[in-house]
Amino acid sequence: MSAGKDQEYFSDGLSEELLNLLSKIPELKVIGRTSSFSFKGKNEDLRTIGEKLGVANILEGSVQKEGNKIRVTAQLIKTADGSHLWSDKYDRDLEGIFKLQDEIASAVVKELKLKLLTKPDTMASSPSNTAAYNLMLQGNYFLEKRDKENLAKALDIYLEALAIDSTNSRLWAAVGHCYILHLTWDHLDRKEGLQKARIAANKSIDLDDRLAAGHYVLGLVKMWDFDWAGAEEEYEKVLVLEPGNADALRSKGFLYRCIGRFDEAIQLTKKSITFDPIKPATFFNFGQLLYHTGHLDEAVASYKKALELNPQFPRAHIFLGKVYLLQGKPELAMTEMTQEADEAWRIYGLILTYNAMGRKKEVDDLLNDYIARLSKDNMYQIAEIYAIRNDKDKAFQYLEKSYIAKESRLTYLKGDPLLKNLESDQRYAAFLKKMRLENN
Repeated sequence: MSAGKDQEYFSDGLSEELLNLLSKIPELKVIGRTSSFSFKGKNEDLRTIGEKLGVANILEGSVQKEGNKIRVTAQLIKTADGSHLWSDKYDRDLEGIFKLQDEIASAVVKELKLKLLTKPDTMASSPSNTAAYNLMLQGNYFLEKRDKENLAKALDIYLEALAIDSTNSRLWAAVGHCYILHLTWDHLDRKEGLQKARIAANKSIDLDDRLAAGHYVLGLVKMWDFDWAGAEEEYEKVLVLEPGNADALRSKGFLYRCIGRFDEAIQLTKKSITFDPIKPATFFNFGQLLYHTGHLDEAVASYKKALELNPQFPRAHIFLGKVYLLQGKPELAMTEMTQEADEAWRIYGLILTYNAMGRKKEVDDLLNDYIARLSKDNMYQIAEIYAIRNDKDKAFQYLEKSYIAKESRLTYLKGDPLLKNLESDQRYAAFLKKMRLENN
């Protein structure tokens, strides 16, 4: 509600800070950022929101910021009947923002009449410098947009904040997370990105090992480095500190899918959905898990849910198409493959579909073009294509190339339906051992 309408990052940041504070309280079920923020600025009935999120109460409010002055209004509403449990208005200088967050969180806890088993160390990891804090909120705002340009902006802003406050654990965790997202979407050289993310995560933990974010980022680093046991250890530390951390639950479920602990992966992913019930990435991950375990109808529903929540979600059309191919529905698969925006993934999807249709010439022509122009970062997909064509020698050659490049797609390896033709070959067992997956 600021006059210049240029403080959305600040109101988003304050909302997320409150969400993080409340989520540290084990007695509360607090819905994650993506699902909570999806209702921002919408005039939707609170009872409907409560039903969609599975919550009994909603905290909402507004922020005005002019210069160094802020005004925050907040109200706690019961979703069953729309009644107000509590409301208040706060006028503060920016320097009082940390105390303000505590005050609001404490008021919510009081009104919900919670007898806390533990009192969270609420502001231990917030930047003490308000300029650095303001920059961190700006960085978070751009980070959530996820595209290459905005991730670059976020990283620049975080580094600017670190120049002011280099001893802040949360800033280092944010930098590490930004590097992870860059390399996840192939915006950055993998080895360089992993190394920088590892340094940032370790720095965060060294500064404050009670901060879940540092352990979460280190878990992501270890997972993408195929250190499965190390990643599991870090995710477990996060969930001790924040049992309702939806991202950690989802990532641990993803990890268990990678190592073949499929039943546990399903349970963790379902639990993640309860804490962030309308997050597209969770339904995308769940679709992958269901695809791997042969629950094809459920996989279709999960991918469709991801696309319903975000019609532009990267690769969702491709993976939905792959499920249709397993179901023997190449025409439906073709419809999905052609909707993928990324050229490399779209051509990969077309190759799979033409192969299912028995159109060998189209497959040969597209595959030759794919290898010539787009093989970088796509070695694993080429291995899959050769595997379904039963060319095992070339499939293993490209798996080896994928391993050397440390491609993230190797996380699909265990249980990948497209690699079934390789599983009886002794080279497959040897490759699992190299990936440290033989005993999982």
